[in-house]
Amino acid sequence: MGLGGVGWRSVGSKVQRWGLENCLRLRGFSSAAVPSHMESVGFIGLGNMGSHMARNLINAGYRVSVHDVNENAMKKFSDDGIPTKGSPLEVSESSDVVITMLPSSAHVLDVYSGGNGLLGNGGRLGPWLYIDSSTVDPQTSRKISMDISRCLLKEKKGYAENPMMLDAPVSGGVPAAEAGTLTFMVGGLEEAYVAAKPLLLAMGKKLIYCGGAGNGSAAKICNNMAMAISMLGVSEAFALGQNLGIKASTLTDIFNCSSARCWSRLKIWIWPWPLHLVLATNVPWALKHLIFTGSYVTRAAMPKTSHARSAITTAARMKSDLAVMPASLK
Repeated sequence: MGLGGVGWRSVGSKVQRWGLENCLRLRGFSSAAVPSHMESVGFIGLGNMGSHMARNLINAGYRVSVHDVNENAMKKFSDDGIPTKGSPLEVSESSDVVITMLPSSAHVLDVYSGGNGLLGNGGRLGPWLYIDSSTVDPQTSRKISMDISRCLLKEKKGYAENPMMLDAPVSGGVPAAEAGTLTFMVGGLEEAYVAAKPLLLAMGKKLIYCGGAGNGSAAKICNNMAMAISMLGVSEAFALGQNLGIKASTLTDIFNCSSARCWSRLKIWIWPWPLHLVLATNVPWALKHLIFTGSYVTRAAMPKTSHARSAITTAARMKSDLAVMPASLK
């Protein structure tokens, strides 16, 4: 049986009705809107993004427990009376749903499959749904999803008969994470996506279903690549304009009110120039994502296609540009 059919019987219409009703109610942030098989949420990864996402779940009425390798990050939650756990396995044992927001594929694999990991209960799991919002490669998402599909639930929860996973990376950055306005790109079983909508809408305002396992992660990489190309274009245009004698401040004014206006111009490259690298708080985040995207594009593209050649050229240029960035920003 393929991944699309694991863990569900003829319950699609029931899940859709349940999901729609609760999506309509959840934005009121009433704990009464939280279904019993989703009320206990474990959240792993309390960095710049994850800490805000976890807070928004708490505000929405979910019973949240948290874990992070950074004790200081957990203390901010424990000081507010939020339960903290010593390992991913401890999170799993007390949760209906687990959400992870981690820095890299290696961290995701360790949290799920490493010692004291989420899947360390001998193939019998407590949570019925795992949601990974990390920016990772699709192969990692599909591997974890397959590993979870081979496990069994300790007890049936809601409509789920077997545990499932959604890869649900986000867009919007720290401001959207704090405001609860993230965009989620979701891959996995569609019925699980529909059931998880209330949970995701407690942290974001736009949900886009991308297809099967790993497709959410694939969509995020494509989005990152488009952003990277946009950043390169803005950078090259600034460099060219200044070489031709135009002030950077003048170019800024032009770009901000013309067809060159774009997210990269407004959020990453910030005047005064070249102090944008110091002043733009988004730059370290952007560089991290460019490094990851450049590495993955180079491995994933088929060299015989023109699109792939363009992608590989772009990735190579990104790596060249990143090499001259200040070490403190990498």
